[in-house]
Amino acid sequence: MPHDPVLLHVGYIKTATTFLQNQVFAGPDEGLELAAGPQTRAQMVQEILLGDDYAFDAEATRTRLEALAADVRARGNLPVWSEEMLLGNPPARRYDGFANARKLQMVYPNAKVLITIRRQPAIALSIYREYVLGGGALPLRGVIGSGDEALSYTPILRPEFLFFDRAIRHYVGLFGAENLLVLPQEMLSADPAAYFAALSQFTGCTIAPDRPRAREHVGEGFSALALRRLSNRFIVKDPTRRGRQGIDHLTDRVIRKLDGVLGRNAKRRRAHEAQIAARYAGLFAQSNRATADLTGLALDALGYET
Repeated sequence: MPHDPVLLHVGYIKTATTFLQNQVFAGPDEGLELAAGPQTRAQMVQEILLGDDYAFDAEATRTRLEALAADVRARGNLPVWSEEMLLGNPPARRYDGFANARKLQMVYPNAKVLITIRRQPAIALSIYREYVLGGGALPLRGVIGSGDEALSYTPILRPEFLFFDRAIRHYVGLFGAENLLVLPQEMLSADPAAYFAALSQFTGCTIAPDRPRAREHVGEGFSALALRRLSNRFIVKDPTRRGRQGIDHLTDRVIRKLDGVLGRNAKRRRAHEAQIAARYAGLFAQSNRATADLTGLALDALGYET
């Protein structure tokens, strides 16, 4: 028996996902609406990311999720379950995208799936910034690695995480090619009309391409980032508590104020970008060609290494 339609937006992280959640999926006017409103991401984390695989009950999970999405369906809108960590979250050492996809398919076998991608070097730099913001103290090399790690040792950001064709093939196998849409973040910048036209056609909703777009989660400058990495060596975070407390909260406020004084530090950024380029030279070309073949996207025209 077919289930009611739903859109699953599963990631990748650092691909304008917050923009989509806050400015495209947040309002009911265009037919797409976050299934549980502001609690949509938390529900995906609770039900899928943190769900015990041994005790996972797809029907019970679907019943709970559909109860939350009832108001959205009553308004005639398409419920969207959006959580970018469903494909994995390297800063948290989560590489569970394969298993998450299987659980999602068990819950919503007829879902439409949206995967958003971005040039791998740009994602790597954003992931490094996210890692430091989350309390990491390692330099960039410790996050992206060197490529010659000893057997059984891996960098925090495993390069295979950025082989997009692997996840795409997995989702095609689970949901069918007709139920998968892949959108590059670069298309959103270069040709927003094409980006939103593709999303509209895929979902059956009419999404205005000329919407004002405010940037979300603008990163700190690289001088502030260096200070934050240094301070993280002396701060222990409690994983059971939300947000920052005590000295961590105070340090965060100081660094945020200094960020406006210290500036963006373009020289340090260029040094990071050069290090990432050297680390990944030639590494993603084959995967990107496969992704282009699977999706029909002209990734080379968008700056992807092919």
